[in-house]
Amino acid sequence: EARRQSELVAPTFDGQTICGSSSIVNVLVGSPRRSVVAFGFPGIDRVFRHDLGGRGRPIAWRGQLRAATDAALNTLEQTIEAFVADPRSFDVVDAWGRTFTGCVLDGFERRGPRREDSVGGQSLQDFELRFEQLDV
Repeated sequence: EARRQSELVAPTFDGQTICGSSSIVNVLVGSPRRSVVAFGFPGIDRVFRHDLGGRGRPIAWRGQLRAATDAALNTLEQTIEAFVADPRSFDVVDAWGRTFTGCVLDGFERRGPRREDSVGGQSLQDFELRFEQLDV
């Protein structure tokens, strides 16, 4: 089994590496979801289902934001937060070349405190981004 380091090819959102090129990002793709109404009638052995359509696919980016300075890391975080506030959908492309069209960035969560790499001096922030692919 060969594991590709995510930092070699950064995932993109709207064609941009919004996490920066030196960050470590793992892309986790969820399964498409559907919404249904299921019901039964007394005395009849069967469940009836009414399909209400697709409900999208969750996609998460988890890892560590890395930037040369605190100011550069602040800029990365501001860019991500601007996409969270933007209701438009864009494409997500991961390190494997998979493209997920029509995704919105629903959430940005910082995981733990901001740190500094004692060897390289980079500013570090563990994070998770939550996307929703609207039309699967």
